Amino acid sequence: MINQEEKNRLEQQFAENFSSDLFTRLVDVYIEEGNFTQARSVCEIGLSYHPNHVEGLFLLAQVFVGENDLEGAEKILQVLLLLDQKYLQAAHLLVTVQERLNRPPHLLRRGWEHLLTLDPDNNQAKVFLKRLGGTVPQPPPPVKPESGPAPPQPTSTGAGSVNPRLATFTLVAVLKDQGLYHQALEVLAVLEEKGSDPDRILTERDTINQLIQAATDN
Repeated sequence: MINQEEKNRLEQQFAENFSSDLFTRLVDVYIEEGNFTQARSVCEIGLSYHPNHVEGLFLLAQVFVGENDLEGAEKILQVLLLLDQKYLQAAHLLVTVQERLNRPPHLLRRGWEHLLTLDPDNNQAKVFLKRLGGTVPQPPPPVKPESGPAPPQPTSTGAGSVNPRLATFTLVAVLKDQGLYHQALEVLAVLEEKGSDPDRILTERDTINQLIQAATDN
């Protein structure tokens, strides 16, 4: 978590220039503090100048989740994914929100299938698709070039796959609520690297590890 001096500097910069596209940095600070009212205010002002700012839209969706306005978050994420269909974290958050809203199975299947096209190694998506029935779609085999070495294939990088600017305790809570424990641990690792509240990280990590152990025992 940033110190008070840095927070004051961000607040001053925003107050002097509402149109700056750096508003997301201040929103992120407020979200980490759990100050969703202030986060929403800054985010909505920033988005009034930059309506297609996908990171701003994602943060606003997290604010809605923090305020338990899941339908509001769903609408924002749907707009975001129209702007950028490959936004992995938005696709993930959307389908977890829709799970909590008890959306119809066909809608959930579409969401998990889209997530799997973005992240073929996402085991959680495979589990949910199997639970919904039917077979899990398989990604097409890579096309081998006619000559030269094969291009490197993308791999999962653990915490490195989480955008540090988008890692928040709100996202941890959403993932934990949906049983996405390993993804939640990845977000906590990023929060630790960012210098967020160490006591809260330790508590969340212990809780998640206990949930993983309980799930394994069952």
